[in-house]
Amino acid sequence: MRGLALANPTINRENWSIAVAYAKSSDPLATLTDTKSKKTYKIRIPKDAVTTGGSDQHLSILQPDGRWAYELYKATKQSDTAWTSNRVVKTDLFSDGLKDGSRASSISHLIGLIRTHEVAEKKIPHALAIGLPDEALKKG
Repeated sequence: MRGLALANPTINRENWSIAVAYAKSSDPLATLTDTKSKKTYKIRIPKDAVTTGGSDQHLSILQPDGRWAYELYKATKQSDTAWTSNRVVKTDLFSDGLKDGSRASSISHLIGLIRTHEVAEKKIPHALAIGLPDEALKKG
């Protein structure tokens, strides 16, 4: 049985990560539908926004006001102005991110991500979020 000590950590930005899109006020106003709760939202979504690979299809969309982000799980682009998602969480970017989010743990997508400028500066001054396969979490 594999334990955490034998896990092989890697940085994977394509699959099983969190895609982040920065919306501008010039981006189209899109209808985002939460397929589980049936709620709809009107938000700015860049035309070139894409989800991560893998079955989770995560995407966080930061709004032009710099205050709010929408975190999506199992997101699907229907058109440039229509998206669906199995879970949508509106996140206050001024909060600690621990209250609600679209990760399986219910914390914000945005907590613990490695940002481009941190790589360039070779300094990551915060805790990292990690994802592990189930077998790495077993005792042993």
